[in-house]
Amino acid sequence: MYVNQDFMPVFTNLYNFEKKLRLMRQKLPVYLLFSLFLALLPCIQGCKTGEGCGLEEKYGAPVDKNGELSGKRGKSNLFSKKQQKRMKKGK
Repeated sequence: MYVNQDFMPVFTNLYNFEKKLRLMRQKLPVYLLFSLFLALLPCIQGCKTGEGCGLEEKYGAPVDKNGELSGKRGKSNLFSKKQQKRMKKGK
């Protein structure tokens, strides 16, 4: 009796496909929950609506007693005094 040699690999491929499909079905709920979490992540807020964050006030620009922004300019010590004099002299 003649046996077709091409017939056997089809069964092994089908078996591997079923095995992969079974694994995918097991992981599907995990993937769905993770996708749902990523989709809802931008909707989560850290501060109450209308009140603002305490961090905004803590790290914001200083204001005077009237609630207006200060007109003072900050001083940067990026360059030493000697270098600052040289730069002013060069102007």
